[in-house]
Amino acid sequence: MKLGLVRFADRRIGIPLCWAVSHGLRPPVRPHPPGDPRRILLMKWVGFGNLVLASPAISAIRRRYPLADITFVTLSANRGLLERFPDLDRVYYFDVSGLKSVARETARLIAFLHRERFDLVIDFEQFSRYSAIMTGLSGAPVRVGFDTPEQNRAGVYTHPVRYRDGAHMADVFGDLARTLEGEVDARQLIAPVLVEDDITRAEVFIAEEALKAGEFVILHPGTGLNAPQRRWPPERYAELADRIAADTGLSVVLSGSPSEKALLERINGLARTYCSLTAGRLNLAGFAALMQKSAVLVCSDSGPVHLAAALNVPTVALYGPNSPELYGPVGSCNTILWKRLPCSPCITNLNDKLTHCPHGECIQQITVEEIYLAIRRHLARRPETRPAGASTQRLV
Repeated sequence: MKLGLVRFADRRIGIPLCWAVSHGLRPPVRPHPPGDPRRILLMKWVGFGNLVLASPAISAIRRRYPLADITFVTLSANRGLLERFPDLDRVYYFDVSGLKSVARETARLIAFLHRERFDLVIDFEQFSRYSAIMTGLSGAPVRVGFDTPEQNRAGVYTHPVRYRDGAHMADVFGDLARTLEGEVDARQLIAPVLVEDDITRAEVFIAEEALKAGEFVILHPGTGLNAPQRRWPPERYAELADRIAADTGLSVVLSGSPSEKALLERINGLARTYCSLTAGRLNLAGFAALMQKSAVLVCSDSGPVHLAAALNVPTVALYGPNSPELYGPVGSCNTILWKRLPCSPCITNLNDKLTHCPHGECIQQITVEEIYLAIRRHLARRPETRPAGASTQRLV
């Protein structure tokens, strides 16, 4: 589905529906946080990087309610990751491949919510009215979610949490758990627990591509459907791949989802050196296992940045229209490249992450040389023991 159409409908139709749902809910008074809920539902649809940033809050909710059955609802695109998080009991997937599937899945989700009769629902979405509507329709006696300015969502929640614009999203997600009297170390990401099958998938890929563990660099050029203005130019990725292969002797892997296969093939066609492509060959957990065996990850502002941070994989993170102060990696051994222009940032959770920027200068100004030098610095530190919580470098 086209993301612009989805967001247009979410605002134009979602706002009046939120109002209708909120005015049909009872009781209107704010209850105390539940003492011992049996069934808890968590919701976060878009962006597996957000799921990683929410992991400290999820862990805090598990500690707060250790005996509860916790279910997470997310998009089917995130399949293969949440199953590896230790604090969840079940994952429910929602398919958004087209309008018919959304209608079908909405009916299925509403039936699921009514059948399960959740005691507590926590909505991790920052601005989606659809998510708020589903939270209200759950009928849960306690409903927690963000009161984001101008988004008209707060009325469906019994415990609206003021969205803190300017705070890092890991801390903002932590506010949801704190509302339930949970203790959160928001900067301590929870890494997925990879199983033997995940590791085997990565090892098979490495063997098929004649790679050596620790002797390859991963370049992740895609940014998903959300704000494609975050992408660094494909021809520069090709130039960077050639520079890495020629100057370091390391192999290069181009990673991406199946929908990004054409982008990876374009970069591989532009590069003089051969690059291994992961698109369609590894699921998210297998990709996580592959990252653990890499020397460095180079990635635009997208989910792999945060997955790498949780796994303590050295990363060079490229930021443009989004701010690393809100969405930068919080793990150790990261280098952030960001050109703070007078117009930066131009996508936020207050404008539904929509930008009409005509030039993209913020991401265009990052050079191949800057990234290559950052890679070399990470490679130079490889023999050393990297302490947990090491400082993130910022080069602007």
